[in-house]
Amino acid sequence: MRRSDRTLALQLPRPSFALARLLRRPSFSASDYAMRWSKAELARLKEISLVAQRETPEHKLLFVLGVMPRSGTNFLFELLCQQPRIARPVPGFDEFPFLGTSEYFKDYKREFSRFHPSSGEAFGDLDWMGFAAAGLRNFIAVRNAGAQATAIKEPHVIGVELFEALFPRDQCLLVLRDGRYIVDSYMRSFARNRFSRTFEDVCLEWQAAASKFADFAQSADPARVKVVRYEELDADRRGHLSHIMAWVGLELDADALARVDELPVFGSSTHSARDGKVDWTPVKPSADFKPTTRAIEWDNKREETFERLCGDLNRAFGY
Repeated sequence: MRRSDRTLALQLPRPSFALARLLRRPSFSASDYAMRWSKAELARLKEISLVAQRETPEHKLLFVLGVMPRSGTNFLFELLCQQPRIARPVPGFDEFPFLGTSEYFKDYKREFSRFHPSSGEAFGDLDWMGFAAAGLRNFIAVRNAGAQATAIKEPHVIGVELFEALFPRDQCLLVLRDGRYIVDSYMRSFARNRFSRTFEDVCLEWQAAASKFADFAQSADPARVKVVRYEELDADRRGHLSHIMAWVGLELDADALARVDELPVFGSSTHSARDGKVDWTPVKPSADFKPTTRAIEWDNKREETFERLCGDLNRAFGY
C-alpha cells in the first residue's frame, strides 16, 4: 500500500481528518519530518551499527532518496541497476521506508518492557532499529555477493537524519528536482478523488521535505552523501552516471553506459497513465516526453499557493 493510501486508511476514521478532506483543506502533518533524536542517541545507534554489521569492503549499499515522491528516484535507480556491478535488493522490495519507522521500534521496546520491565529498559529507543538494519544489511551482502553494491530506493526523506548512524559504511544519493514539477506530478499521479490530498497539502509536504533535504545535504559527509539534480541527470545521462560511479568507487561498464538512452519510462504522470491512474509498466518514451521542460498548467490560485509556501525554498535550490 502506497504511503498516501495508508495514511488515508489510518486517518479517515478521525472526524477532524475526514472533515478536512471533505472540505478540501490541508490535512498534512509536519510531525513525520521532525527531528526526534539527540546526538547521544545517534552516537549510540552508530556504535551498534558498526558492531553489529559485518565489514564488507567488497559490497556496499547505495541508497537513492528523493525529496518526496515524483522526485526521480526511480529514474536514477534504474540507471544504476543497468550497471552489472550494482544489484537490485534482496528480498525483492521496491521501496525502503525503513528510515521513517523509528517509532515502531520504540513500540517494540515498550512491548519488551511489558513482559519484563527491567530487561526492556536495558535497551535504548533506537537499539532494535540498529539490530534490524544490521541483520538486513548482512543478509543483502551475502545474497548479492556477486555484485559490488546493492541499490536501494526510497522517495521520502522521512528519518533521513538516521542514515549515517544506521548505515555508517554505505553511501546515499539524494535526488533533487524542481519543486514545481514534483508537486504537479504528484497531483497528476495521486490526487484522483474527493478524499485525495489538496494542492496546498502537497505543497506543505514539499516545504517540510525540502527543508529536511536541505539540512541533511548541508550537514552530511560529502564522501557518503551526494546530491544529484534530476534535470542535469536527464540532460546528460552518460556524464552524470560516470561521475556517480566514480564517486561510489565502482568501475563503469562501457557497454551498459552506451545503452542509457534506451531506458524506458517508469510511472510517468504524463506518459504512463492507464485506467485513470499511473501505471509502472515500462513504456518506450515518445518524442514529446519532456519531463523537465513540459508546460505546467496551473491556474492563478495554484501559482500563488506554490509561491507562498514553496517559492523561496525552490529558488534557494536554484529553480
